[in-house]
Amino acid sequence: IVKMKRFFVCSVLVLFGLSGVFLWSQEWQLVATLTSDVSEGETLLSVDWVDTGTAGHLVLIESRDGEVTETGEIEHIYGNYLVLKDRLKNDFVAGSKIYQ
Repeated sequence: IVKMKRFFVCSVLVLFGLSGVFLWSQEWQLVATLTSDVSEGETLLSVDWVDTGTAGHLVLIESRDGEVTETGEIEHIYGNYLVLKDRLKNDFVAGSKIYQ
């Protein structure tokens, strides 16, 4: 049983590490830019334009200075608004970029 627990813990750590490597190794393409400030805890993003084919995909939000990044998944796109599935953990000012 102890060996099974160690195997399980090691497997989880390896899979988590591989998923993180995949996330940061993929090519990100600019799909939108924020038109207004967004506070921590919000899910609604107002953008200047968006490729409507991105619904349901993972996105990367990057602050204007490039120091703060956060990933999220798009739940819906309504015109120039993106709705994320989860609440933001950081503040982002207008002009921040959204990549897919």
